[in-house]
Amino acid sequence: MDAQRRIGELEAQLAAKEARIVEQEARIEALSQQVAELTEKLGRNSRNSHLPPSSDPPGARKRSPSKKKSKRKRGGQAGHRGSHRELLPPEEVDAFVDLFPSQCENCWESLPKTPDPLAKRYQFTELPPIKPHTTEYRRHAVRCPCCAYKTRAKVDPQVIPDSAFGPRLMSVVALLTGVYHLSRRKTVDLLSDVVGLRISLGAVSAI
Repeated sequence: MDAQRRIGELEAQLAAKEARIVEQEARIEALSQQVAELTEKLGRNSRNSHLPPSSDPPGARKRSPSKKKSKRKRGGQAGHRGSHRELLPPEEVDAFVDLFPSQCENCWESLPKTPDPLAKRYQFTELPPIKPHTTEYRRHAVRCPCCAYKTRAKVDPQVIPDSAFGPRLMSVVALLTGVYHLSRRKTVDLLSDVVGLRISLGAVSAI
């Protein structure tokens, strides 16, 4: 009886140990899976996933190979023509200012204002002041000297426009909102700041 009871206890202990081993193996498998997932997440960057470059850790960004220093000096090189704004042809210029030397640099005698066909040209471009042009139509009422009856001028659609805004202004509003995709509020602000035009959001919507 003692031997059988001892064998039973040993078998129970063995079964408990086997159960713990199975449980530990399952836990090890789960932990290994978590470690693999975390490692994979840590290795993600903008080159191997959909993450943006801004999310890359400092060490994940490849440093571009250092370029060899050039022996050329900084700036424009000898013989380089440079980059300059092309001058407008004379027929597209609005105003000319001719400058003449007053004295000879050699003998200091007075010089005549003789035009030089090879004069050095400099051009300065500026926007003219922009101010809306507003026309006011006034329908006067005139009293008849005979019967004292007042007659007011009729509304002539050929003279007084139906809209408060002209076709060019409406085209600019449509251009700003439809082509350049400015909001109505920004369109109102731009017309006020640049052109000095007062226009409401409702008027922009109507246009």
